[in-house]
Amino acid sequence: MLVMCCWGQGSVATSACCCVQYDLAVLATQGCSTCVECVLLLGWLLNAVPWAARLQYLQHLNASKLGTVPLQFMEYGTLTNAYTRVSAEPGAFGGAWTVASSIQAAANGVSRVFHWKLFDNVDTPVNSTPNSTQRRLYYSNAFVAAAARKVFADADHAQILQTESAETLAKPTGSTMRSPGNLSASAMGAWSQDATIFSLMASVFATHKNASAQTVSKFRFSCGTVAERTGRAAADACEGSYGATGLYLTRERSPYDVILQEAQQNNWTRFNDGEVYSLGGMLNSAGQAALPQRAARYLGLQRDLFTPSQLPTDVVHVECSAGNCELSLTATPPTVIAVRIDVTRRTQ
Repeated sequence: MLVMCCWGQGSVATSACCCVQYDLAVLATQGCSTCVECVLLLGWLLNAVPWAARLQYLQHLNASKLGTVPLQFMEYGTLTNAYTRVSAEPGAFGGAWTVASSIQAAANGVSRVFHWKLFDNVDTPVNSTPNSTQRRLYYSNAFVAAAARKVFADADHAQILQTESAETLAKPTGSTMRSPGNLSASAMGAWSQDATIFSLMASVFATHKNASAQTVSKFRFSCGTVAERTGRAAADACEGSYGATGLYLTRERSPYDVILQEAQQNNWTRFNDGEVYSLGGMLNSAGQAALPQRAARYLGLQRDLFTPSQLPTDVVHVECSAGNCELSLTATPPTVIAVRIDVTRRTQ
């Protein structure tokens, strides 16, 4: 008999619920006969092993029985912020967290995640029932999902890329730039079926939400796939500089971060903590009353955010030599890029 066991892991920044099926006959040999007893028996595991690895460990207990059970996240997303207030982190910080944590989950065998709510209704931001006539402002995790679908539409299975740790650029003398704190640079990429396009999604994530210092992150990939599918030498297949077209998310381009900034200027925030929340959680009654009249501006920002464009070369630079390529991303965290690199069109 198979049963489903679920448990949650919470912190000030994130919460994830992990579920896996257990064979009760197998678990009985471990000293438990019910799902609840199973979780209690293995409770030590929840604190001793990283979240994704916990599920892998349970699979290894009996590979023949549990080895084919898929590893999945339910209710995947953030739960509370540093102030222990409920927040889906719909701004740029949440988008960068989603990419970074998704890549780590994939690296540890998680095959699928199930999200919480993905949008607000700008006409009725509080206690509203979604319908087709309401105008929607999407959270950053929805942006990540849409961007991934856009750039990886014709690609093979994505691989996690070799990444060089992000480094803070030299600050000008007397600068008031804030350090980003602990940095995480993550990326995944894949070649198109015809090996002409390399698709890449990357995140630069920092523990300090209000970091202002720029960072440089480098992501590397090989042109070996091009050589395999075209018969050309890898060194000839990719050589020189290339442009990148796609989508990118920063605090300046995030509708929710812009709404927070304007709400602070007009005393429309519910909390004086500088945090991004859903519209109903972020805006006081005056802010919510003003929202419908300002909605067109925010929806316009969203339209720009979801529209692919050529990324500036001072932000994204791709250089290939001897069959190997390196994408350099200069950005202030949190930042997400989702780009397509056409290796048939060199810029230099």
